[in-house]
Amino acid sequence: ISTDIEEMALDEWTRGRSALLGDAVHPMTPNIGQGAGMAMEDATVLAEELALSPLEIALDSYARRRKPRVDTVVRISREVGADGQRSSPVGCWLRNRRIRREGRNAEKMQADLERLLA
Repeated sequence: ISTDIEEMALDEWTRGRSALLGDAVHPMTPNIGQGAGMAMEDATVLAEELALSPLEIALDSYARRRKPRVDTVVRISREVGADGQRSSPVGCWLRNRRIRREGRNAEKMQADLERLLA
């Protein structure tokens, strides 16, 4: 049994005096285990903005600051999931070849992880 996972991200993160955080605004596939971490980052950035600015400005700043990073993590999670679900022999061979090649480059792998987790 399988079902599709849909990412139903919202364009509008805030409205009036309300803000959405985590999966409520940017659900992502579970492939890299970053959902809860993204929600905690959202909360941290929102708290920082609320401490610095009036509510409406803080909410706008929160959404503006978070969207680029969230978009990157959502995209990476989607790509990792698609990679893991390849079923054609050629697709699997190409994926495995790329993983072996990239896995040998420890510096690149470290840089990729630091960029993801930064």
